[in-house]
Amino acid sequence: MSRLPDESNVANKILIKALKNEIKRRVTQAKFIMIIIHDRDGVRMSLRYGEVMKNMWQSPGGKTDGEPSIEAAFRELKEEIGLVAEPEDLKFLINDLNYNCDVYTLKVHPNTELDLMEPDKNGEWEKFSFEAYERMVREGHTTPTHTTCIELILHRIKSQPQSPKQKANK
Repeated sequence: MSRLPDESNVANKILIKALKNEIKRRVTQAKFIMIIIHDRDGVRMSLRYGEVMKNMWQSPGGKTDGEPSIEAAFRELKEEIGLVAEPEDLKFLINDLNYNCDVYTLKVHPNTELDLMEPDKNGEWEKFSFEAYERMVREGHTTPTHTTCIELILHRIKSQPQSPKQKANK
C-alpha cells in the first residue's frame, strides 16, 4: 500500500476539513462573516479599537443579522472598506464553528486602496506579507477566527495563483 507524500496528505486533510465544514455550514445560518482581503504579496488587516477584541488585528467582517452570509459579506465590504466586489471574486472558505463565522477570501489588485470607513472602530488598513501575517496569527495578535482557520487561509491565499481581477471597484 503506497502512501501519498506528506504535502499531499496535508492538502487532502485540509480539503476534507473544508468539505465537512461546508456541509455543516449549509445546515445552519452563520452568525458572523469575515473576509480575508489579500493580493499576491500579502494580507490587509486593521487594528480594532472597540471594547471586544480591542487592539487585535482584524479583517473586514461582522454580524449577518439573519441575512445570507454572502450578502452580509458584500454589505460589510461596502460599509467597512468602501469596496464593491463581483460575486465571482468572493470565495467561501470555511465556517469557523467556534464562532459560527463564515470565512470568505477576496483577492484584490496590489494597488487597491481600502478606505477607512469606520475610524471610530478601527485603524487604517495595512498590508502585511504572508510571513508577517502568519507570525501575527500564531502569536495571538489577530481576532480568533484567524487562529482557528490559519492553515486553510494560508493554503487558499498562497497556493492559488490566479490573476487579480480589476472588477473590485470603489
